[in-house]
Amino acid sequence: MMQVLTDQPLSAERILGLPPDWRLVDAGSSGAVRIMAQTLNPDRPTWCSSCPGWRDDAERYLVIIDEAPRSQFDAVMERARQPGFPDEPVVAIALTGTRFRGQRERPWTALRGNLHLTARYRIDVDATRFAAALTMAPAVAAAEAIREVAHPRLQPRIKWVNDVLIGGGKVAGVLTGLQRDGARVHHALFGIGMNIDAAPDLPVLPGQPRPVCLAGADPSCVGVLPRILRVLSIQLDAVVEAIRAGDAERLFAAYRSGAGFIGATVAIWPEHIVDPGSTPPLHRGRVLDLLPDLSLVLDSHPEPIRGGRMVIEQAASDA
Repeated sequence: MMQVLTDQPLSAERILGLPPDWRLVDAGSSGAVRIMAQTLNPDRPTWCSSCPGWRDDAERYLVIIDEAPRSQFDAVMERARQPGFPDEPVVAIALTGTRFRGQRERPWTALRGNLHLTARYRIDVDATRFAAALTMAPAVAAAEAIREVAHPRLQPRIKWVNDVLIGGGKVAGVLTGLQRDGARVHHALFGIGMNIDAAPDLPVLPGQPRPVCLAGADPSCVGVLPRILRVLSIQLDAVVEAIRAGDAERLFAAYRSGAGFIGATVAIWPEHIVDPGSTPPLHRGRVLDLLPDLSLVLDSHPEPIRGGRMVIEQAASDA
Protein backbone atom coordinates (compact mmCIF):
# COMPACT_ATOMS: atom_id res chain seq x y z
CA MET A 1 0.00 0.00 0.00
CA MET A 2 1.19 3.52 -0.71
CA GLN A 3 2.60 5.49 2.20
CA VAL A 4 2.15 9.26 2.01
CA LEU A 5 4.43 11.60 3.96
CA THR A 6 3.98 15.36 4.22
CA ASP A 7 4.99 18.39 6.24
CA GLN A 8 1.61 20.03 5.56
CA PRO A 9 -1.44 17.71 5.64
CA LEU A 10 -3.85 20.29 4.18
CA SER A 11 -1.62 20.82 1.15
CA ALA A 12 -1.26 17.06 0.69
CA GLU A 13 -5.02 16.55 0.88
CA ARG A 14 -5.53 19.04 -1.95
CA ILE A 15 -3.12 17.00 -4.09
CA LEU A 16 -4.59 13.63 -3.14
CA GLY A 17 -8.22 14.71 -3.36
CA LEU A 18 -9.03 12.84 -0.14
CA PRO A 19 -8.32 13.28 3.60
CA PRO A 20 -6.12 10.41 4.87
CA ASP A 21 -5.85 9.52 8.54
CA TRP A 22 -2.61 11.30 9.44
CA ARG A 23 -0.26 10.25 12.23
CA LEU A 24 2.86 12.09 13.35
CA VAL A 25 6.14 10.44 12.43
CA ASP A 26 8.01 9.78 15.69
CA ALA A 27 10.35 7.27 17.29
CA GLY A 28 7.61 4.65 17.14
CA SER A 29 7.20 4.90 13.37
CA SER A 30 8.73 2.29 11.08
CA GLY A 31 12.39 2.74 10.21
CA ALA A 32 11.72 3.34 6.51
CA VAL A 33 9.16 6.05 7.28
CA ARG A 34 11.54 7.80 9.70
CA ILE A 35 14.34 7.70 7.12
CA MET A 36 12.09 9.21 4.46
CA ALA A 37 11.04 12.02 6.82
CA GLN A 38 14.63 12.79 7.78
CA THR A 39 15.75 12.78 4.15
CA LEU A 40 13.31 15.25 2.68
CA ASN A 41 12.58 17.81 5.38
CA PRO A 42 14.45 17.03 8.62
CA ASP A 43 13.69 20.37 10.33
CA ARG A 44 9.87 20.16 10.34
CA PRO A 45 7.36 17.68 11.77
CA THR A 46 6.23 15.06 9.27
CA TRP A 47 2.88 13.26 9.07
CA CYS A 48 2.30 9.89 7.44
CA SER A 49 -0.71 7.94 6.26
CA SER A 50 -1.49 4.78 4.34
CA CYS A 51 -3.40 5.87 1.28
CA PRO A 52 -5.36 3.22 -0.63
CA GLY A 53 -7.17 4.22 -3.78
CA TRP A 54 -5.08 7.20 -4.90
CA ARG A 55 -3.61 5.20 -7.76
CA ASP A 56 -3.06 1.57 -6.91
CA ASP A 57 -2.25 -0.57 -3.92
CA ALA A 58 1.37 -1.19 -4.90
CA GLU A 59 4.02 -0.65 -2.24
CA ARG A 60 5.47 2.82 -2.79
CA TYR A 61 6.12 6.13 -1.06
CA LEU A 62 4.63 9.48 -2.06
CA VAL A 63 6.19 12.50 -0.36
CA ILE A 64 4.47 15.90 -0.61
CA ILE A 65 6.56 18.76 0.78
CA ASP A 66 4.91 22.15 1.00
CA GLU A 67 8.17 24.10 0.92
CA ALA A 68 11.39 22.18 0.38
CA PRO A 69 14.58 23.66 1.86
CA ARG A 70 16.73 22.10 -0.86
CA SER A 71 16.59 20.06 -4.04
CA GLN A 72 14.80 16.79 -3.36
CA PHE A 73 16.78 15.21 -6.18
CA ASP A 74 20.00 15.93 -4.28
CA ALA A 75 18.51 14.89 -0.93
CA VAL A 76 17.26 11.54 -2.20
CA MET A 77 20.47 10.84 -4.14
CA GLU A 78 22.61 11.45 -1.05
CA ARG A 79 20.47 9.62 1.51
CA ALA A 80 19.77 6.62 -0.72
CA ARG A 81 23.48 5.77 -0.67
CA GLN A 82 23.21 5.06 3.06
CA PRO A 83 21.78 1.90 4.68
CA GLY A 84 18.09 1.59 5.42
CA PHE A 85 16.64 3.66 2.59
CA PRO A 86 13.49 1.91 1.29
CA ASP A 87 13.80 -0.12 -1.88
CA GLU A 88 10.21 0.52 -2.97
CA PRO A 89 9.51 3.25 -5.55
CA VAL A 90 9.63 6.78 -4.14
CA VAL A 91 7.91 9.79 -5.71
CA ALA A 92 8.56 13.12 -4.01
CA ILE A 93 7.09 16.47 -4.99
CA ALA A 94 7.64 19.95 -3.61
CA LEU A 95 4.92 22.56 -3.98
CA THR A 96 7.61 25.22 -3.77
CA GLY A 97 11.13 25.53 -2.39
CA THR A 98 14.68 26.73 -2.88
CA ARG A 99 18.00 25.48 -4.25
CA PHE A 100 16.39 23.42 -7.00
CA ARG A 101 18.43 22.61 -10.08
CA GLY A 102 18.19 21.23 -13.58
CA GLN A 103 20.74 19.77 -15.95
CA ARG A 104 24.38 20.84 -15.50
CA GLU A 105 23.54 22.44 -12.14
CA ARG A 106 21.42 25.21 -13.68
CA PRO A 107 18.99 26.67 -11.11
CA TRP A 108 15.29 25.86 -11.53
CA THR A 109 12.72 28.34 -10.22
CA ALA A 110 10.07 26.58 -8.10
CA LEU A 111 6.72 28.37 -8.32
CA ARG A 112 3.62 27.19 -6.48
CA GLY A 113 1.16 25.50 -8.83
CA ASN A 114 3.96 23.91 -10.86
CA LEU A 115 5.40 20.40 -10.62
CA HIS A 116 8.78 19.73 -8.98
CA LEU A 117 9.21 15.96 -8.85
CA THR A 118 11.87 13.41 -7.97
CA ALA A 119 11.26 9.69 -8.47
CA ARG A 120 13.50 6.77 -7.51
CA TYR A 121 13.12 3.24 -8.87
CA ARG A 122 15.01 -0.02 -8.63
CA ILE A 123 16.16 -0.78 -12.18
CA ASP A 124 18.95 -3.43 -12.15
CA VAL A 125 20.10 -3.18 -15.77
CA ASP A 126 23.40 -2.99 -17.64
CA ALA A 127 24.71 0.59 -17.45
CA THR A 128 26.16 0.73 -20.97
CA ARG A 129 23.28 -0.93 -22.78
CA PHE A 130 20.58 1.20 -21.12
CA ALA A 131 22.35 4.56 -20.68
CA ALA A 132 20.40 6.23 -23.49
CA ALA A 133 17.08 4.69 -22.41
CA LEU A 134 17.53 5.99 -18.87
CA THR A 135 18.22 9.47 -20.26
CA MET A 136 15.14 9.33 -22.47
CA ALA A 137 12.79 7.91 -19.84
CA PRO A 138 11.75 11.08 -17.92
CA ALA A 139 11.37 13.16 -21.10
CA VAL A 140 9.09 10.52 -22.63
CA ALA A 141 7.06 10.24 -19.41
CA ALA A 142 6.66 14.02 -19.10
CA ALA A 143 5.61 14.47 -22.73
CA GLU A 144 3.14 11.58 -22.53
CA ALA A 145 1.61 12.96 -19.32
CA ILE A 146 1.05 16.38 -20.93
CA ARG A 147 -0.38 14.74 -24.02
CA GLU A 148 -2.83 12.66 -21.97
CA VAL A 149 -4.02 15.54 -19.79
CA ALA A 150 -4.31 18.15 -22.56
CA HIS A 151 -4.93 16.10 -25.72
CA PRO A 152 -5.61 17.23 -28.41
CA ARG A 153 -5.17 20.86 -27.40
CA LEU A 154 -1.46 20.65 -26.63
CA GLN A 155 1.14 18.68 -28.53
CA PRO A 156 4.42 18.58 -26.57
CA ARG A 157 7.69 18.09 -28.41
CA ILE A 158 11.05 16.95 -27.06
CA LYS A 159 14.17 19.06 -27.61
CA TRP A 160 17.46 17.16 -27.54
CA VAL A 161 18.31 15.95 -25.00
CA ASN A 162 16.07 16.72 -22.05
CA ASP A 163 13.65 19.62 -22.59
CA VAL A 164 9.95 19.42 -23.36
CA LEU A 165 8.51 22.23 -25.47
CA ILE A 166 5.05 23.63 -26.14
CA GLY A 167 4.83 25.89 -29.17
CA GLY A 168 8.56 26.52 -29.12
CA GLY A 169 8.69 27.45 -25.41
CA LYS A 170 10.16 25.29 -22.64
CA VAL A 171 7.45 23.82 -20.43
CA ALA A 172 9.49 21.10 -18.71
CA GLY A 173 13.03 20.00 -18.07
CA VAL A 174 14.22 16.58 -16.89
CA LEU A 175 17.33 14.91 -15.55
CA THR A 176 18.46 11.39 -14.71
CA GLY A 177 20.80 10.25 -11.94
CA LEU A 178 22.15 6.70 -11.67
CA GLN A 179 23.22 4.64 -8.67
CA ARG A 180 25.60 1.96 -9.89
CA ASP A 181 27.38 -1.13 -8.73
CA GLY A 182 30.12 -1.69 -11.26
CA ALA A 183 28.56 -2.27 -14.66
CA ARG A 184 25.01 -2.46 -13.29
CA VAL A 185 22.59 0.37 -12.56
CA HIS A 186 20.71 -0.73 -9.44
CA HIS A 187 18.57 2.42 -9.01
CA ALA A 188 17.66 5.40 -11.18
CA LEU A 189 16.52 8.84 -10.07
CA PHE A 190 14.42 10.99 -12.37
CA GLY A 191 13.91 14.70 -11.83
CA ILE A 192 11.08 16.50 -13.65
CA GLY A 193 10.26 20.18 -13.40
CA MET A 194 7.10 21.23 -15.25
CA ASN A 195 5.54 24.69 -15.51
CA ILE A 196 1.80 24.17 -15.07
CA ASP A 197 0.16 27.31 -13.66
CA ALA A 198 3.00 29.84 -14.11
CA ALA A 199 6.06 30.43 -16.25
CA PRO A 200 9.05 31.81 -14.32
CA ASP A 201 10.17 35.31 -15.26
CA LEU A 202 13.71 34.52 -16.35
CA PRO A 203 16.13 36.15 -18.79
CA VAL A 204 16.18 34.28 -22.08
CA LEU A 205 19.64 33.80 -23.57
CA PRO A 206 20.12 33.95 -27.36
CA GLY A 207 18.76 30.86 -29.06
CA GLN A 208 17.22 29.38 -25.91
CA PRO A 209 13.48 28.65 -25.62
CA ARG A 210 11.49 31.04 -23.43
CA PRO A 211 9.78 29.57 -20.33
CA VAL A 212 6.08 28.80 -20.89
CA CYS A 213 3.41 27.05 -18.84
CA LEU A 214 0.57 24.67 -19.66
CA ALA A 215 -2.07 27.11 -18.39
CA GLY A 216 -0.71 29.87 -20.61
CA ALA A 217 -1.10 27.65 -23.66
CA ASP A 218 -4.40 26.12 -22.56
CA PRO A 219 -6.42 27.86 -19.79
CA SER A 220 -8.21 24.60 -18.99
CA CYS A 221 -4.89 23.36 -17.53
CA VAL A 222 -5.03 25.78 -14.58
CA GLY A 223 -4.83 23.74 -11.39
CA VAL A 224 -4.14 20.35 -13.05
CA LEU A 225 -1.15 19.61 -10.81
CA PRO A 226 -2.94 16.75 -8.97
CA ARG A 227 -3.95 15.11 -12.24
CA ILE A 228 -0.54 15.64 -13.84
CA LEU A 229 1.09 14.01 -10.81
CA ARG A 230 -1.14 10.96 -11.00
CA VAL A 231 -0.77 10.52 -14.77
CA LEU A 232 2.97 11.18 -14.67
CA SER A 233 3.50 8.56 -11.96
CA ILE A 234 1.74 6.02 -14.21
CA GLN A 235 3.89 7.04 -17.17
CA LEU A 236 7.07 6.74 -15.09
CA ASP A 237 6.04 3.24 -14.02
CA ALA A 238 5.54 2.38 -17.70
CA VAL A 239 8.94 3.59 -18.91
CA VAL A 240 10.67 1.89 -15.98
CA GLU A 241 8.89 -1.36 -16.74
CA ALA A 242 10.00 -1.12 -20.38
CA ILE A 243 13.63 -0.70 -19.29
CA ARG A 244 13.42 -3.58 -16.81
CA ALA A 245 11.98 -5.76 -19.58
CA GLY A 246 14.90 -4.87 -21.85
CA ASP A 247 12.67 -2.98 -24.28
CA ALA A 248 14.88 0.02 -24.98
CA GLU A 249 13.61 0.06 -28.57
CA ARG A 250 10.07 0.93 -27.46
CA LEU A 251 11.36 3.84 -25.39
CA PHE A 252 13.50 5.11 -28.26
CA ALA A 253 10.52 4.91 -30.62
CA ALA A 254 8.45 7.05 -28.22
CA TYR A 255 11.27 9.58 -27.80
CA ARG A 256 11.89 9.80 -31.55
CA SER A 257 8.20 10.21 -32.38
CA GLY A 258 8.05 13.16 -29.98
CA ALA A 259 11.29 14.75 -31.15
CA GLY A 260 10.77 18.30 -32.40
CA PHE A 261 14.24 18.70 -33.89
CA ILE A 262 14.47 16.08 -36.66
CA GLY A 263 14.57 18.03 -39.90
CA ALA A 264 15.36 21.29 -38.10
CA THR A 265 18.44 23.41 -38.65
CA VAL A 266 20.38 23.45 -35.39
CA ALA A 267 23.62 24.63 -33.84
CA ILE A 268 25.49 22.60 -31.22
CA TRP A 269 27.62 24.20 -28.51
CA PRO A 270 29.72 22.51 -25.82
CA GLU A 271 27.59 21.49 -22.85
CA HIS A 272 29.33 23.90 -20.46
CA ILE A 273 28.48 27.00 -22.51
CA VAL A 274 25.86 29.05 -20.66
CA ASP A 275 25.38 31.78 -23.27
CA PRO A 276 25.42 30.38 -26.81
CA GLY A 277 25.83 33.92 -28.14
CA SER A 278 29.24 34.24 -26.51
CA THR A 279 31.14 31.78 -28.72
CA PRO A 280 30.79 30.09 -32.13
CA PRO A 281 29.09 26.67 -32.17
CA LEU A 282 30.93 23.39 -32.62
CA HIS A 283 28.54 22.24 -35.33
CA ARG A 284 25.73 23.66 -37.42
CA GLY A 285 23.45 21.85 -39.86
CA ARG A 286 20.13 20.15 -40.49
CA VAL A 287 19.25 17.12 -38.36
CA LEU A 288 18.78 14.17 -40.69
CA ASP A 289 18.19 11.53 -38.03
CA LEU A 290 18.45 10.51 -34.39
CA LEU A 291 20.20 7.23 -33.51
CA PRO A 292 19.24 4.88 -30.64
CA ASP A 293 22.21 6.07 -28.55
CA LEU A 294 20.75 9.61 -28.81
CA SER A 295 23.45 10.81 -31.17
CA LEU A 296 22.47 13.23 -33.95
CA VAL A 297 23.11 12.82 -37.65
CA LEU A 298 23.72 16.25 -39.24
CA ASP A 299 23.95 16.91 -42.95
CA SER A 300 27.09 18.97 -42.35
CA HIS A 301 29.10 16.50 -40.26
CA PRO A 302 30.42 13.04 -41.24
CA GLU A 303 30.17 11.54 -37.74
CA PRO A 304 27.20 11.40 -35.34
CA ILE A 305 27.11 14.13 -32.68
CA ARG A 306 27.02 12.48 -29.26
CA GLY A 307 26.89 15.44 -26.92
CA GLY A 308 26.43 19.17 -26.63
CA ARG A 309 23.85 21.87 -26.17
CA MET A 310 21.37 22.36 -28.98
CA VAL A 311 19.86 25.57 -30.28
CA ILE A 312 17.12 25.19 -32.91
CA GLU A 313 17.79 27.91 -35.48
CA GLN A 314 15.06 26.97 -37.96
CA ALA A 315 12.19 24.65 -37.12
CA ALA A 316 11.63 21.58 -39.26
CA SER A 317 8.31 22.93 -40.50
CA ASP A 318 10.07 26.06 -41.78
CA ALA A 319 13.11 24.36 -43.31
